[in-house]
Amino acid sequence: MADSEHDSGKGGLGTDEMRKIVLGRQIDAVARVISLIGDGMTIDDVTRALAEAEKAANFRCGFVMLDGEAEIKEIIVNEMLARGYATLDEVGAIKLTEAGKVISQVPLPVQIEDNL
Repeated sequence: MADSEHDSGKGGLGTDEMRKIVLGRQIDAVARVISLIGDGMTIDDVTRALAEAEKAANFRCGFVMLDGEAEIKEIIVNEMLARGYATLDEVGAIKLTEAGKVISQVPLPVQIEDNL
């Protein structure tokens, strides 16, 4: 039986690889929202905006779930800081660095962007 933390041997991605991909896409989404709406948003502001856009678009993509996951949001912010994509001010507002502005060019699904 395959270990859940490793590739199943069927040529697919293992759990760790999938987590990295999902985290990367979540980071891209956070950066995109900040670039579209502006600096000064906290992670809670960003995920709330994404969740509201998902509901308004009636387009399921996981942002509603993400908005309720404090631990995952903390991981996203910490990873953005570690990768040099963002800085935080004293109240936790995210400001994109030049590297963060580059990744912010990755568009969200049209249904989401149209409802931000």
